[in-house]
Amino acid sequence: MKFRLKLFFKLTTFSLCIFLYTSPKSNAQSDCFTLDFESISGAVLSDNLEVSDQYLNSNGVLFELEDGTFPHIAKYGFPFTAFNSFIGEFMMESELVGAYFLTDDGLLEGLIATPLIMTFSSPVDSVSGMVLDVDFDEVFTIEARDLLDSVISTVVVAAGDEGTGDAIATSWGLHAGDQLFYSLKISGEREVAGAFGFAFDNFVTCPIDASNIGQGGTTATEDPLFNSVKVYPNPAPGSFVVEVLNNEKVNFIGLYDLMGRKLGFQSLLENDSIQIESEFQGVVLLKIQIGEKVLTQKILLH
Repeated sequence: MKFRLKLFFKLTTFSLCIFLYTSPKSNAQSDCFTLDFESISGAVLSDNLEVSDQYLNSNGVLFELEDGTFPHIAKYGFPFTAFNSFIGEFMMESELVGAYFLTDDGLLEGLIATPLIMTFSSPVDSVSGMVLDVDFDEVFTIEARDLLDSVISTVVVAAGDEGTGDAIATSWGLHAGDQLFYSLKISGEREVAGAFGFAFDNFVTCPIDASNIGQGGTTATEDPLFNSVKVYPNPAPGSFVVEVLNNEKVNFIGLYDLMGRKLGFQSLLENDSIQIESEFQGVVLLKIQIGEKVLTQKILLH
């Protein structure tokens, strides 16, 4: 599912309800969350503040860059911001955009921005946001991914599309249909040489009640294997439990990062449960083999 964004949103004061749909699935939907970066848990909001898991409890989202570093909060007109001070005081033409937004590493160099990865603690069926100041042949690609990190929906915002341009907030959105989003990857590039970085604001996510979803992002009744294993908690603070039901025999357990690299971990067997501990922080793939079948589940370690 891939399409180009061709809508005009030179926003003023009307409410942000763009691209958010009611899920047609039977899964129970939680409330939607809006993240405008005007406050942050456990820290004083400031220009150049690194962002990772500060919004995990309040909004159910973890931020990181694809190279293993982390994005930053930026403030309009301040030295770190993607809208650097060499252009003077910068004012967006939308009253919905506040003083702060999310940017990448803030280096303002090159033609390709380090991709931003957003991982959701509970799967979502709708996500939307704003990309700011899309001009100079810039192109931003937003990819929504499933439990196994496969791309299932994409939207592209490109300079020259209606509703883009200097000091304009352009809205985008994705809806999962009959699937679920577990993470988001946002990439940006440009063809014209010059200072380049990305700026995003007003993320809106609509999570699904994960208790109604079976392992692997499908309903638990579709495969008996999904009813044989319970993994909790998720997200997990460095350790989690794999509970094996129905006297099933586990042949193999492995832990991997999203690049497929095997991660080290310690395990402790207690009756029919296995406690897994790992020093890795971020999203991991847990693979469990029972008989000839393999169960794969994405887990957020923090």
